[in-house]
Amino acid sequence: MNSIHSRILFSLLLVIVSSAVHGQSYKIAETPEQAITYFFDGLAELNDAKTRAYVTPDFMLVENGVLWNMDTLSNAMSSMKEAEFSRKNSFRYERQVITGTSAWVVYHNQADIMYNGRPLVIRWIESALLVRDKSKGWRIQLMHSTKEETK
Repeated sequence: MNSIHSRILFSLLLVIVSSAVHGQSYKIAETPEQAITYFFDGLAELNDAKTRAYVTPDFMLVENGVLWNMDTLSNAMSSMKEAEFSRKNSFRYERQVITGTSAWVVYHNQADIMYNGRPLVIRWIESALLVRDKSKGWRIQLMHSTKEETK
């Protein structure tokens, strides 16, 4: 192998190792819906870093009268890592309005959960305010969540 090929190979390996050492990079959310989906994928995986990748630093969640931020969500995720846990979310979007670099979205969210061998289905109606960053894509700044009444 000549020296140019060796340098190119070395440079590629350096980039790969550097990425692994400095943390995982995640897909850029090109749409508000993608940011919401990727955020909930992170929750389902109990992956704090992935979840944080799709929210702003001042993120707040208002759920049934309780205020959450990423630290409280992270603590909740950590406490579930010892359990047998799986979660799959599905969404039905009602409305989305994009104005410049901000958007608001209203949607139905269903979580099909398996927790320590027990199946559980939870449905919410949610709204989210998102902002778009040129380099990071769409990120959730505020989310409001209310459990749907069972019919």
